[in-house]
Parts: sequence; structure tokens; C-alpha cells
Amino acid sequence: MKKPTLLRILFLLIFSQVILGVQSCRSTAMTAENPPQPEISSDAQGEIEAAVMEAVAERRLPDRAESVISYQVDEIRVSQDRQWSTAWILIYDPALDMYLPTEPGMALLQWDGAAWKVTLPGDARWARVLQSLPGDLLTQDEKDMWSAMNQGEIFDAVEAAPDSGYKLPWLGGLTGYLSRSVAHDDDYTTAHYSFDFFFLGTTICPTTASLAIESPSGANGYNFDLHAAKAGTVWTFDDSVVDCNHEDVNFIVLRNNDNPANFQLYLHLSQDSIPDDLKHVGAPVAQGQFIGRADNTGNSTGSHLHFQLQGQPYWPSDNPYWAVAKDMLFSDVNIYGGHPRREWEVDSEYCSGSDGDYVCDEYGRINYLSANYPSGDGTPPTGGLSGITLGQVVETQTLSVSGWGDDSGSGLDFMQLTAFYNNAWHDIGSPFTSDFTYAWNLCDPVAAIPDGLVSLALNVYDQAGNMLSLAGLSHFIKNYACPLPPPQCIPGSEQATLFEGLDYSEGCIRFNLGNYATAAALTPLGNDDAASILVGSNVVATLYSEENYLGHSQTLVSSDNNLVDNLVAADQLSSLRVWLRSDLPLAPLALSPAAGIQFKQNDVIMLSWRNGGGAVEYQVQLTTPSTTLTMPWQTQTSLPLDRLTQGAYSWKVRGRSLAGEGSWSTAQGFGVGLPEVWPVTQNAPYTDNMESSGALWGDIGLWALSPGEGVNGSYAWWYQDADANYATGGTNYGWLTSPPVAIPASGYYLRFSYRYQTETYTTHWDQRWVQISVDGGPFENIYQLSEDVQSQETTAWLQSLPISLSAYSGKTIQVRFYFHSLDDVLNGYLGWGIDDFSVTAVAPVACSDLRQDDIPAQATPLTYNDSFTMPGEICPNGDWDYYQFNGAAGDRVVVDINAMSSGSLLDPYLYLIDGDGLTILAENDDEVYAVRRDSMLAFTLPHDGTYYIKVRAWKHPAVGGQDYFYTLRVYEDRIDPIITFNWPQSSSVLPDAVFTVLANLSDANDGMHRVEFYWHNQEWQSGVWQLIGADWDGSDGWSASFDPAGQPEGQGAAIFAIAYDRAGNTTSHAAWNLIIDKAAPTSALSPLGGTQTSTAFPISWTGSDAISGVAYYELQVSLNGGAWQNYAQIGGEFTTWWIVAAPGNSYGFRLHAVDFAGNSEAYPTSAETTTIIPSGSTLCTSPDDYDQGSYDNTAGTASLVALNAPAQTHNFCNPLESDFLFDKDWLVFPVQAGVTYFVEATALAPQSAVLLSLVAADGASLIAEVAPENLGERTLLRWTSDRDGVIYLQMQHVDGRIIGNQVAYQVQVRAGYVVHLPVMHK
Repeated sequence: MKKPTLLRILFLLIFSQVILGVQSCRSTAMTAENPPQPEISSDAQGEIEAAVMEAVAERRLPDRAESVISYQVDEIRVSQDRQWSTAWILIYDPALDMYLPTEPGMALLQWDGAAWKVTLPGDARWARVLQSLPGDLLTQDEKDMWSAMNQGEIFDAVEAAPDSGYKLPWLGGLTGYLSRSVAHDDDYTTAHYSFDFFFLGTTICPTTASLAIESPSGANGYNFDLHAAKAGTVWTFDDSVVDCNHEDVNFIVLRNNDNPANFQLYLHLSQDSIPDDLKHVGAPVAQGQFIGRADNTGNSTGSHLHFQLQGQPYWPSDNPYWAVAKDMLFSDVNIYGGHPRREWEVDSEYCSGSDGDYVCDEYGRINYLSANYPSGDGTPPTGGLSGITLGQVVETQTLSVSGWGDDSGSGLDFMQLTAFYNNAWHDIGSPFTSDFTYAWNLCDPVAAIPDGLVSLALNVYDQAGNMLSLAGLSHFIKNYACPLPPPQCIPGSEQATLFEGLDYSEGCIRFNLGNYATAAALTPLGNDDAASILVGSNVVATLYSEENYLGHSQTLVSSDNNLVDNLVAADQLSSLRVWLRSDLPLAPLALSPAAGIQFKQNDVIMLSWRNGGGAVEYQVQLTTPSTTLTMPWQTQTSLPLDRLTQGAYSWKVRGRSLAGEGSWSTAQGFGVGLPEVWPVTQNAPYTDNMESSGALWGDIGLWALSPGEGVNGSYAWWYQDADANYATGGTNYGWLTSPPVAIPASGYYLRFSYRYQTETYTTHWDQRWVQISVDGGPFENIYQLSEDVQSQETTAWLQSLPISLSAYSGKTIQVRFYFHSLDDVLNGYLGWGIDDFSVTAVAPVACSDLRQDDIPAQATPLTYNDSFTMPGEICPNGDWDYYQFNGAAGDRVVVDINAMSSGSLLDPYLYLIDGDGLTILAENDDEVYAVRRDSMLAFTLPHDGTYYIKVRAWKHPAVGGQDYFYTLRVYEDRIDPIITFNWPQSSSVLPDAVFTVLANLSDANDGMHRVEFYWHNQEWQSGVWQLIGADWDGSDGWSASFDPAGQPEGQGAAIFAIAYDRAGNTTSHAAWNLIIDKAAPTSALSPLGGTQTSTAFPISWTGSDAISGVAYYELQVSLNGGAWQNYAQIGGEFTTWWIVAAPGNSYGFRLHAVDFAGNSEAYPTSAETTTIIPSGSTLCTSPDDYDQGSYDNTAGTASLVALNAPAQTHNFCNPLESDFLFDKDWLVFPVQAGVTYFVEATALAPQSAVLLSLVAADGASLIAEVAPENLGERTLLRWTSDRDGVIYLQMQHVDGRIIGNQVAYQVQVRAGYVVHLPVMHK
């Protein structure tokens, strides 16, 4: 859809849906009561109404609206001082004789002494006036609310096409009405993509509420059912507000299935109208599904629905539902290309004939027929994934996954792979419409997957819009170093590739030969987002920091993995040119000095220019009063000139590329006049705190003496303008010159205090120089300040390094502080301040490290050795130390400093520099910013050769001394560490209390750095990985504590750990399907019979735990109504347990369950079931036949049993004991050597369980014994005789306390031989 070419300000619902006093109950910041209002006279009210109506008339649309609608003023409020007022603007429809159900606008009025001055929403000053209102008229909460809801956003002229596929949000076949659409903004001439729909009828309110505005006819809109305009999932909701309550609003927000960046807002809902199954985040909603009922809650003049498509909600902060509206189309609206409009809403944007995509056959109308019929399919589709296993470690670039989907209702629509990494879900590949196998490139530069944990799932959609979310969810660990640069990013011979990240990482885009003048031309990379570059073999690339080839510039003929130290630094690129190497460069553009500038003799004159394009080197030609000088070629875009005599000069510059020399720039002239006349000479030692010596100093340019800006709030010189910066609109420079100072002897040092803030602390731009003139001669650069701490990083003034003046012994010098911006961009910074100047004989502090290693040529050699530490010292202040080592391409190098951790005062800063001694490959301040402040870096070397390490103080050059010591290690490590978990393991049940995650780690080089532990709850759709701790010291084990308080219950959570060694090698490990269970289990005993027939009886129960499961039950017993005693702890797999009781007692029982998370069910307060155990004589009224008269309780009274005879029947009742316990039955039978005997005891009751014992003829010696495993089971004893004679068989219960008439069994003895039969296979 075409849009107007001008930028359009899209305002958030100008007539906001939040009324005065609509303070959300979800935000304590919006609950302030309205202040008491003074009474308003009828005359004042009439004046206010007239003023508002006049202002509205000037802004309203002039054509059809005159005869269709009118505006009314209501809800007038006046401040206590009667100087301010607010009023609502309402829309009245004469044809319907009603105030249209919609949201009012708010006019702001101020009394100017003669009349009310009206400010309407959309006026440029509306927001400012709103904040100016007195607190008795609007509270600050109200002001913030109205301000938030009326802020605009600027959109480019080329906007995204409107989103389509929506249907009117009520039931198909019904006709609804439109209050307004773009008329939300009709006083603002900008379309607003939101709609107010209503049904004719009377709004019904509870007796405790009322309409905000009563229409003359009483008809303000009828409550009507809402049906989803498009399929989605519930993002947020609230339907707790009472109907017609205007202090808060009900709503539901759906997140679109087809584009999760789009959200549907349904506002002004009725209380409790959202179905229960939709009242949870992520609930699926089909197109046409009932979602609630429109009502009159919130800022509303009658029951209606405010509907809009929008981005992710951001307001209010506690439960956001509001965002900027987006353009959208209804498929069941046949005007304005699918945009509902009222007949009085002119929308030339869609009815512009040749300029628009839509030609309107009719003007807007009030009523619209919905075609939004529920599909009848409310069942989500099915689907799944295969190809990965939970916890799989992927060590390849490509992962093959297969997916399927099915829907038996409306039919399958599409499937979308989605992956969770970098703490967000990302769509993978294009949608699939049938079963698929997909080769996923994990190293795709457009969406490169980082090493570590990745979650993968499939979202499946059916034709009705139902969604199956995260089907087949699984998790894997990527442990594959993607090639850098990725193959897709390697440029052709006539291309250049820009990368978002250092070292050719992250997103990339290749550029062909050509000119790319704007950030838009660099899309999708965009503005200020390039950190490294690859240059093809047949091209060069010119980079510019500003659009349209302006600002800083530099031409690169080779690739650069780190643009941070370039003339166009990392994240500064805004335009680009890609040239053939055979192209000659364009002429440079001279910047400074401007033509005709006059300098003094002895000044240093800085020439600067901008790369015209394509130049790699530059040559300056200077025409002096007597000759023409051609300077050597150089790479910098500036050149200092000194020792120039008086006269007229001109200069020009040309560039050179690989193809040859380009043309000269236009010559520019400047002059050199008489030298400066300086004040009387001062003798060293000389100090100057700048408090009263201003007349002794010479200042050129922006230098000025500023009170209150120096050390301790005193005077200081600053290079800055009245706006406290040096952004003059052009290249600028200036210098501050000291009075002459006589140096009587060697051993004197120059020092000064300073602060600064400039574009960069490097040497390229906004240069800061210390210059010296000797005996009135020319000034020369002696020291350039760089790599020092800027003022925004420290509030302290810096102390310069001591500059030796011994070379000037016996001479008179002047010191000059020289500043030059070099170009006209990025100059809006504080500038440079100078204070406390001194020339004294105070020597620098003594240093124990006397190595001269301040430049790469003096670097101390090192070799890889993880057990060797090189001692060093930053001394004196301003010192830096260089080291060098030789490495090979692919070496993973670790450079590690210990300083503060060893008690040093040094906060170090570390660089790794390429073999040219200039190119920074990597740098580091702190291992963990402001926490672990010693420096450490790891880097993979790009080539064989020499590399340099540079160490300085972070607060360079202010600090240094013998207390600023350090040790340095350099070693190589390519081996990943190894990590496993001690606890928890996968599927563990976590306690509902703080617990410790324990990990085992090892590293080949004993170089473990840290372990980071992360938690993810079971809500994978909306949850994120949360860092729960990092362990930097493994001396006591590698661990982290975690408190699960506030985490949701359920199964499917995970704990993930990443182990880092000092080389940056990583390994990951995770525990999956963790369970959080905070609720106690439940159990219930089944009732027992009132009286038992045995001392043993089973007790049974039911028990459950929804999440972790029952670990065990604990059964307690009360004997004869006494205290509760623990009876048994029973495994959670059991639901029945045998009780052995004492005869002649009553028993009560109670039970509780404990789950695997340790949650314990409370015991019942009383017995759950009770029973009585009769006396032994009652239980054993019928002993078996062998205990009648004579007793078989000893070997001497054993009964003879015939072999192979029918079984005998016995029970366990011992008539020889008063309680009938511990009955024993004895049998005797003859045996022959070599014969096998089988003794079988069969339980005749569940309580029976017979212990069989073979006893020798002496009646005492045990031969063999066997017992059953459980009550009620048979017992079988097999024995082959080793003797002739007789033996005894003793039979007793495995628990002699179990008695009763029915506790019976049968016993049989058989003799025979074992016969092995062949196995028959059918």
C-alpha cells in the first residue's frame, strides 16, 4: 500500500481509551484520587464549552461531517486558582440521537486573562501543557497516564503493508456499527488504525455503576459477544472490573499465530465474560471463537469494543495491553480495501485514485455485516519432531530433523520449526505444509546458532487457526565452532562483506561494486553496526562514518577483523563505497585550515582532509613563499607543519590507490605572520594553579579560563564553547600557551592535571598534543595524549605522566596544549581541561622494574607456558609495558594478568596487537566488569608470526608506582573442559527449598575459569533461561545455590551449566525434566470391619500425588484409644499392608503420604478407621483335629503322615497357650537314602503362611527349611534323603502371632524321583 511521502506521526489513540481516573487496579502508581473540584459557574462553563467547540471547529474535517455528526463538551473541571481547565470532547450522532459509544478526547485550557486558550491532543504543545497543569486539577499519575497514551511514533514513508486475514470481531451474520476509525485522530490529519464497534441498544449497568454519559434516547450501545478476528494465543487479559466501572478497563490481548510480532487488542470487555479455558497465557484461540463480551468498562461513553492490531504491548508496565496500532484489513469489509470507515471519515489515503492502491466505490458507512463464523473445529492439530534426542551434543554444522502434522477437523494449514536460543524463540526456515525433513544449517550467518543449549520444537496450525504449540519439544547442546567467516559471507573478488561482530562473526552482508550512500542502503546491517570487514581480491572499500560519504573516512585494501582502531571505528559505519582496485581515487576534500586563515610564526599548523574515495595513502604539496615542497606519502588524513617562516602559503593533497595517483584537491591558502610576543620569563621551579595567572597564558580558538571547573572547583582552562562542547559545525582547533619558563639545569619535569571528553581516546581524531618551543623557536609536538580515562568514566582529574625536561637544560621553553578536531563530525563532547601546571625538579617515583619496554621495538619476549608468570610493574605513572611472542594460525591464546587479586593497586588494561605493532586484535579491561577487575583475554590467532601484548593502567596515565605490580601468563589451549552433574540428575525431584547444584569439572591445562548455572522452568513457551549463579573458584567444588520459591509446579524444568576455561573453550551440561512439586500428596484409608476373625488383617488405602508421585506412606496406630504410635513406613508403590495385632484389643489407624519432593500430608486428627481383635479363645474356638485331645506341638507328639497320601488340614491355634499364639504342628515320616521328597503346604486363607522345617531323628537338628515370601502363598520344600530312617516335619506360621480358626493350611508329603521331560515346540 502506498503511503504519503512525508514522515507521518502516528499517535496512540488520541482520544485515549483511558479516561480521567482510569487508574488500573494492577498499578499502584495509578490509584491517586481526583482532587476536589471547585464549583463552576454556568457562565464559566459556557465560556469553556464555547472555547473548546471553537477550537474543535478549526480542526475538524470540513466536508461531509457537518451534516452527519457533531461534537459536544462534557466533564469540565477547573483548577482551584481557576486558571486551568480540562474538558472531554464527545461525538454526537443526530441521526442515531446518541453519543457514539467510543472514547472521549481531552482538551486542555488556560485562562490568559481575557479568554480560555485551548490546546487539543495532537497540538505540538499538548504534552507540555499537560505536564504544566496544577496538581489539584490532574494528579501526576493522571498526567503520566494521558501522556503515555498520547505519545506519537515517527514512521518512515515506506511502511509495511497492512496485515490481512481478519474478520469483523463478532458472530457472522450479525450487523454491527462503527463509531469511528481514523476519527480517533480526525483532529490530527493522521490516520489511526483502530476501530470502535458497537451494537444498537441500551447499555445495562449494575445498580452500583452508571454510564459516563447518558444519551438523550438512553441508547448508548448494547453488550455483544466477541469472536476472535484472527487465530492466536492469549497474551494477557483481565475481566475483573465491574461492568460500567470507568476507573479501570477489562481487556484481552491475543498474539497472532501467523506473525507473533502482531497482537490483537480487545478493549472495554464485560466482567467475567472471558471463558475460563482462555484465562491462561498461551491458551489457543481459533478464528471465530467466542472470547468475551463487549461492555462499558474503562474510558467509554457506552458499551462498545475498541479493537486494534498492534505491536507487543508495553503500557501499563505491570500488565501491559497497549501499543502503537498497525494497519490491517478485514476480509468481510468491502470498502476502502478492507478498512471500515464512517461516512464522515474522509480517508484519501485509500481513496486517492492514481496515488492509492484502493479506489473507493462508496464512502464509509455506519453498519457492517460480519462473516466471522466459528469453524466448529476447536481441537488443535497433532504433530511431532524426530531427529534429535534429549541432551544430544551436536558437533556438526548441519542437523537433520523431520516433522509431521495432521488435523482431522478443518485440515492442516502449516507447520513452523522454532528454536530457542539467546533467550528467545526464532522461526527456523520457511513454513511446511506437509511432512518434511529439513537440513538445518546451524552456522547460517543470517541466524547463526551460538554454542550451548538450543531448544527445538514444531508449531502446527490447522485451517481453523488452532495451534499445537511446541510439538516434539526437545533440547540439544551445540558444540561446533562454526567457520569464521561463514562460507556464505566470503566475498567474491569484486565484493566486500561487512559483519556485525568482531572476527567476522554474527550477521553479514555482501556488497557488490557500487556506492551505498545511506544507512538504508546498508540494510539489513543498518547504521553503525559494522565491526569487521572482508575485502575481495579485486576491490577496495572506503568506509564513512556519516551518510552521503561524509564524516571520518578510510579506504581498506585488505580485510580487518576488528575495526575498533580504525579511522572509521567499529559501529560507526554509515555509508560505503566499493571500488575496483584498478580505479583511481577521487580527489580528497581539504578541511583545515580554512582558506585565508592567518597563523603566527612558530605555530604548529595541522592540515586535515577527508578521503574523497578510494585513496589508501595521501601526499601533501605545500607551496611556501620561496619553494614548493612535496611531502612523503602517508596513511593519516592529517599532517602537522612546523617551523614555517612568515609569508603566504598554499597547500593541496591527493590520494593514491593500488591503481595509481589521483587528482589534486583544490589548493587552499593560509598565511604566517609575526611571532607571538610573550610575557616576562618565569624561572623554574614554576607552578601555576590557574587562579590568577590568566594574563600570562595565550589562548587561541575555544580555549577559555573557566571558574568553578578546575581541580577542587577552582579555575581551569577548557577547550569548549558556551554550550560546553566543541561542536562548532566545522573543523576546529586551538591552543593554550604557557608563559616562557627558564630551565636552569637537568632534572626538571613537566606535569599538569587534566580532564577530557572527546570522540575517542585513540590518536586518530580530536587530537590532544603537548608541544614545546625552545628559546622562542617553533613549537614541536613532543607528546600526544591517548588511551587515558575520559571524564564520563571518572570524576577525578588525571595527573599527566612526568615529562622530562632535561634536554632543555639552560634554555627557555614554552609549553603549548594543542587541540584539533581534524574534521567537523562527532564534536559534541566536553572538550579538554588543563589545571595545576608545574615545572619542578621533583623526580618520578622510583621503580623496581627498570625495563625499557614502552614501545613494540622494546618488547620483552615470551613463549607459551601456562606455569610461568612474568612479573611486571606499571611505573612510573603513564607507563605501559610491551611483550612479544610468536604464534601460529589457529592457536587459541590466553593472556592472563593477576594484579588486584594479588593485592596490587593496579587495575590493568590489556591489548593483543598484531605484528605491525598497531592493529588491535583484542582488548580487555575486566574479566567481569567492575567485579573481577584483573584483565584476561583469549583469542584465536589469524596467522603465523609475531604478536604483541600491551599492558597499561586503566586510569592511565594518572597512576603508577611500585605498588602497581602484576604477573602475566601467556599460553595456548584448544581443549574443551569436561563437566558433569553430581546433582541433580535428569528427572530429579527438586526440594521446595534452597538447594545446591553440584558439578564436576576438569580441564586439560588446569585452566578452569568459571561455571555459569542457569535455570528454566517448565513453561518453555514463555519462559527464559535465568542465571542462578556463577562459580569462579572451584577450590570448594563447582556449585551454585538456587531457591525455587516462586517457580511454578510441574515437570519439564531444566538446569543448564556452561563451563569456561581461560581460553574461552566451553562445554555444557544439563539436567532435564526436573520436577518441582510444592503440594502435599493425599491419601485415605479404607474402612475396616468392626471385628476381625484373625489377628492378621489387611488394611488398604488410596493415595496420589499429581506431580512427583508418592514416595512413601506412614501408618500410625492407636491401641485401645491410646497415643498414636508409628507402625510402619510403606513404599509409595503399595496400597495394602498386613496388620498383625494382639488379641483382645481395639485398634485405630491413620495414614499420611510423603511425596518425592518431601511434601508431607498432615495426619488426620482422629482415626480414619477402627477395628476390634477378639480374645484368642474367641478367635480359636476350633483348633485343628491334631490338636484335639492330644497335641502335635512337639516332635514327641508328632503325627505320622503317610507318603503320597491325601493332604492333612491344620490351622494355627495353639491350645497350650492362653492366647493361642505361636502354634507348631509336627509330623513324622520314614525316608530312604537317595529318594527325593516333596513337602507342600498350601495356604487356605490369605493370612496363612507356613514355615516348613525338616528336623533329624533326634528331633533337634535342622536339615532344611523354607518359607514363603508373602502371606497367602504356598510353601514347597524339596529334599533328597541322605539317610534311611525317619525324620520330622515342623510347621509353624512365619509370624507366630497370627492365629484364627480360618488361618488354616493343607500339608502333603510325596516321595519320588525327578524326571526331566523334553520341551516340545509347536
